[in-house]
Amino acid sequence: MHTGVKALSLVTVLFLFFYHSDGYCSDADLRFLFSVSRLTDGTNLRDPSGLDVSESTGDIFVADTGSHQLRIFSADGVLLRSVGRTAGIQSPFDVAVGPDGDVYITEMNASQITRLDSFGRLLPPLIPKSSEGPPSLLGRIFVDAANTVYVADRSGPRVFVISGPEQTVRKIEQTTDAESEWKVQDVTVDAKGTVYIVSSQGTAVHVYRRDGSHIRSFGRHGPKDDEFSFPVGAAIGPDGNLWIADSFRHELKVFTPGGRFLFRWGKTGMDDGELFYPVDIAFGKEILYVLEKGASRLQAFEMPGRR
Repeated sequence: MHTGVKALSLVTVLFLFFYHSDGYCSDADLRFLFSVSRLTDGTNLRDPSGLDVSESTGDIFVADTGSHQLRIFSADGVLLRSVGRTAGIQSPFDVAVGPDGDVYITEMNASQITRLDSFGRLLPPLIPKSSEGPPSLLGRIFVDAANTVYVADRSGPRVFVISGPEQTVRKIEQTTDAESEWKVQDVTVDAKGTVYIVSSQGTAVHVYRRDGSHIRSFGRHGPKDDEFSFPVGAAIGPDGNLWIADSFRHELKVFTPGGRFLFRWGKTGMDDGELFYPVDIAFGKEILYVLEKGASRLQAFEMPGRR
């Protein structure tokens, strides 16, 4: 699901001025359902950075970094519970829910993946390693239907893949020096096992087969509709297309699996239905959930197929 949006320098402000977007694209036909920022326990979301939805229950899991809590909401946005330091969680960065209900959490400055079972009990952590050198800094995480774990390495141009009962670790790595080094922001996998790696530097999207062989790369950085400013969160929609949150443009971009641009969607702002530095997205049952770092907010939008 990225390094976050920090205090903006003058250069960054000018960059955002020239690259920001302020118009909806009607192709998405999304309808605002609700937003969550102030919680029923009297606290607020604070600097949230990662998001996932349980396929089995529809519950929404949010890595609320600033509060050091994993927040769990019902599908309609009601806070069910918060899990924090008593469960071994310090500063959650991203979260993924496996098909068996196990929860996988990466943390801001950790080189291991914290795991909880469906009852909230701690499981042995997963510790992928890139080499005999310094530990990796783990980022966005995804768990597929076969319980294979994909996790971005924020300290290097690679994604770790952990699979099988032996928790075998392999890597999908940048294999060419022809462009800037990847800054991996997210990784997601479609129903066919195709892996999509999103980078905020160089080409934006890199597509791989399950075995780690490269298929294609696409997505330039620039001001055009099909170009990116700062791509961060990605998810496969119910339509099978690739949805990407472009944080500095305050919008979502949608591509076919083959990399053809379809449309962009989003209006800059803090009001309901608007977007302000979106950092992660996830899909429930015909519902799109968007997590915004700038607004410290979770929003839900109804997809056309649900009506």
